[in-house]
Amino acid sequence: MIYFEYHDVKNHNPYPEVDIIYCRDIFSFYDNNDQLQIISDIYEKLKNGGILITGENEEIVLEGLVPDEINGIRFYKKFNVQ
Repeated sequence: MIYFEYHDVKNHNPYPEVDIIYCRDIFSFYDNNDQLQIISDIYEKLKNGGILITGENEEIVLEGLVPDEINGIRFYKKFNVQ
């Protein structure tokens, strides 16, 4: 199933785990604390092996999100941390 939803990243929304989150060019609008909260919420919503696609100028540093790139598109893949 595919969800195309408006999502207010500053508020917790009860979405099920998903395979892909496309979230481009939003992190620079928030301070470090808000960024960490948003990234943690995204991590929680991704299935294990799920993909987070971010903007070209955004770099995510969170244990369990591994950066990769294909054809110039940067993304992060979730691996559950034991």
